[in-house]
Amino acid sequence: VNLNDILNAAGTGKPVLVMVSVMLGMSNISPKYYPAVHEVLGHEASVGIVGGKPKKSMYFFASQKETLFMLDPHYVQPAFTQKVGIGL
Repeated sequence: VNLNDILNAAGTGKPVLVMVSVMLGMSNISPKYYPAVHEVLGHEASVGIVGGKPKKSMYFFASQKETLFMLDPHYVQPAFTQKVGIGL
């Protein structure tokens, strides 16, 4: 897939999911990649970053200042439910 294919598909109103394979470090994310990771997570169309190795993967879905928010897809948690409205 090349950039023109992506741009043409984006103009049709059809959803486009672009997945890019990169290595950001051997065992930890190298600090030199932090600005790029924060920029990707801050983009309005970002669905996050998934990475890791077998039995140790992470899904980064947001960042705030110096903090990355992540989930471990190997750890299942119960869903939060609220029985009353939140006043919206």
